[in-house]
Amino acid sequence: MSIDVIKLLIAEQKQWLRYPIPGFFAGPSENEDGTKNWMVWNCVVSGMKSTPWEHGRFPVRLYYNNLYPGSLPLVRFESNIFHPNIGPTRYLKIPSQVLEPTFLAPKMDVRMILLAIQHILVYPDQSLSARVNKKALYLYQTNRPHYNYRVAYVANKHSATSGDAGTHIIKAERFAGT
Repeated sequence: MSIDVIKLLIAEQKQWLRYPIPGFFAGPSENEDGTKNWMVWNCVVSGMKSTPWEHGRFPVRLYYNNLYPGSLPLVRFESNIFHPNIGPTRYLKIPSQVLEPTFLAPKMDVRMILLAIQHILVYPDQSLSARVNKKALYLYQTNRPHYNYRVAYVANKHSATSGDAGTHIIKAERFAGT
């Protein structure tokens, strides 16, 4: 564990608590002994308005490494999501343009990461290297109305009023300290 990364993540949480994004939550998880695990964050990403994702609130976990912010955290959804860049292990395959050195900068923070996740949900990476759910990609490319129907179904399952999603959101909010 890098002390510099931990200091940066502590500063990011302070910034997050001062200026949260409405409908989103973010904060470090807790270890079994009750201490904060700064390298693993529990978060909730809201679906983008005016899209099939808009009613969803999606619990995700960010796994940071010692190279952050020069290397993005791994992103794992806490439940199954129908999306071209999310496979059966529920990890989001981050689009290659997000990994460009010009995008990764010292200003990269949890706010930008969560907004990037929200953006990727709506605009999946269709490049060969990012195709982890071929059925979702096929529908996205060939039958957008059916794809949007499937996405809206998933989003409604993950709405704030949905029992399963609500449980994940409450856990994420509790762990995030919000």
